[in-house]
Amino acid sequence: IDMDRDSDECLVISGDTAWSPPLELMKRVSRRYQVEVLHEFEEPGCDFAGVHTYKNGEVIDRKDYTYDEYRYIDNYECWWEDMIDRINDNPYDTWEEFVKDFIDDSVLNIISSKDLQELKDEFNEKKIKNEKV
Repeated sequence: IDMDRDSDECLVISGDTAWSPPLELMKRVSRRYQVEVLHEFEEPGCDFAGVHTYKNGEVIDRKDYTYDEYRYIDNYECWWEDMIDRINDNPYDTWEEFVKDFIDDSVLNIISSKDLQELKDEFNEKKIKNEKV
């Protein structure tokens, strides 16, 4: 567990848990210490992520995402790097096959047309390079 005091009113605690986020712990901390808890979590292997806010032991805001959806929203640069790695590591014959296997529907619902086109251009560029080799 890592802890960092951002200010007199903010303590950031980060760490890893096995299998699932400690949702019940966050509720208990918010109730016991009468603080608002902003809890962000992600799990790529099980394809989930979320941002939950607790106050007095109750969930006052809850946003649940797929892992890729969260990365696209919360950490765009890392999402983009992940997509480029997927293009480079997985030779697909068609863009449609790549999209089906590597871009989940939740991301397709929110991705900008500009980003989708840039990703398609990267895919096509990689395909052309592979065909020349």
